[in-house]
Amino acid sequence: MSTKSIFVIGATGFIGLQIALALRHAGFIVYGLARSDEKIGILLKNEIIPILHTSNDVNYLEKVAKLGVTHVIDLSGTPVSTPAIAAKLVEINKSNKVKIGLVYTSGLWVHGNDPINEVDETHTGADENVAELIRWRPTLEKKLLAYKDELPVIVVRPGLLFGYNSPIWAVFFKDLVEEIVKNGKGEVYIPVKKDLKTGFIHVTDVADFFLKVIEKFELFNSSVHKLAIFDIISETIEVAPFLEKAAKDLGFKGSINFAGPPPGNKFIEAFNTSFVASSKRARSHFNWEPKSLISRDIGLYARSWAAANNKDYVNFYAKL
Repeated sequence: MSTKSIFVIGATGFIGLQIALALRHAGFIVYGLARSDEKIGILLKNEIIPILHTSNDVNYLEKVAKLGVTHVIDLSGTPVSTPAIAAKLVEINKSNKVKIGLVYTSGLWVHGNDPINEVDETHTGADENVAELIRWRPTLEKKLLAYKDELPVIVVRPGLLFGYNSPIWAVFFKDLVEEIVKNGKGEVYIPVKKDLKTGFIHVTDVADFFLKVIEKFELFNSSVHKLAIFDIISETIEVAPFLEKAAKDLGFKGSINFAGPPPGNKFIEAFNTSFVASSKRARSHFNWEPKSLISRDIGLYARSWAAANNKDYVNFYAKL
């Protein structure tokens, strides 16, 4: 059992809570950033120690350092917060006997649009191929890795998340499930390209990988390892056929129109990034293997999301 202390920024979020729970189950002491009383409650219920901080600065890291935290996991996901977090940790590490390490959560959209050629961690897309929403991320990754001894870093790039009530799945299923509970026979517009190809990963497999990253951080961080970036997916699949199967499994009897991203919606534009990635390095370096395959159990995952996000779907399912 480990006695290391870990601080998770974003511990009440969809990914962050699963990561924090995986660390707790492995015996780590886990602290989480909380911005409200409600968030404090979420953390306390899950055996995570809250660090309350309501202002926008990163001075909470000074308190975290005094608690003996060895690693910070950053899931904040903004071009402003992460540079501030990193700069503060560099400042703290100058006087720390043991340097605090940073695990930064990026994403596979940095590869840009290329549905043909397999990409790996040495690759980021040209600016014109990377969605505007996250075009800042490749530069930030490089800046973080350049700190080296000042701030040991590992960058993790998960694919598109699935499992439970994954918020991002609303793009696929929100309108579809609403149509199903009404009559299930109309036409539903889904704002993705029909030829979209992307990499998926279950949120619990993400959490398991982060656990392994913390356990082997000293071996593979940027101060000792040449390429401290790791892409993680369970598989790359073509989205349209899997959505059509999911719709059928949910009880949908209408038709799907793959309409593509609407003009001006930067998030949906990013969501439509097509790429072919793999987790070869993550698997070999960390002896990690994802356990959940979306292609194998799509109906199960779709029904789980529908039940979590539309109370009428449970009644619909009970009558099937």
